[in-house]
Amino acid sequence: MNVDLGSIEAGAAEAEKVLEKVMEIEPTIVGTVGIFVPEVAVAQPFILAAAPAIEKALEALAQGNGGNMIQAVADLIKHVTPGLPNAPTLHG
Repeated sequence: MNVDLGSIEAGAAEAEKVLEKVMEIEPTIVGTVGIFVPEVAVAQPFILAAAPAIEKALEALAQGNGGNMIQAVADLIKHVTPGLPNAPTLHG
């Protein structure tokens, strides 16, 4: 598979696909790792809560709402951090 990650949009689109695949197997991973590292199970609700916000932000970046790479990363962090206002480029 040949993927062009030369742009913010392409990178965000690929990251969104990866996140979707990871979230499909996340319960299995957490269950297995949680047997050996119980703290991982404590983090699962936070992972499940953050995933939709991250996916929505990546989708917005893939649509070209990000500007440059530094601004896109800053907007993504701002958008998914509780207590901070949503990034205008990713809100919608």
